[in-house]
Amino acid sequence: MGLCKRLPATVCHTTGASHVGVTLQDVAAQAKVSVGTASRVLNGRCSPYVSAATKKAVFEAAARLGYRPNRIARALVTGRRNMIGLAVPYVGYPLRLPGYEVCPGAPASLWFRAYHPGR
Repeated sequence: MGLCKRLPATVCHTTGASHVGVTLQDVAAQAKVSVGTASRVLNGRCSPYVSAATKKAVFEAAARLGYRPNRIARALVTGRRNMIGLAVPYVGYPLRLPGYEVCPGAPASLWFRAYHPGR
């Protein structure tokens, strides 16, 4: 099967890059490396034995194909969903009002505890 043949690709309206259907296997094939190597490079867990040329090839292939990690797949593998629950008095309760926040220290506290959901 060729690249991106499994699912029809859609185009991002802001960047024009194709996102749907591009898998880690596609990136690895494009960079001519194993899936494990591509995964380690993209997750920043590559050993000192991975050359700079290999890292560059993987990052360029990912950019060229418009690869974006699948958050659902990552949650299944890691067991982490990177979600936070917040209990408020009732459903219609506004979380931010001028000069008032329900949990003003929450973002700083989460950052301090190394919770970075966008990464």
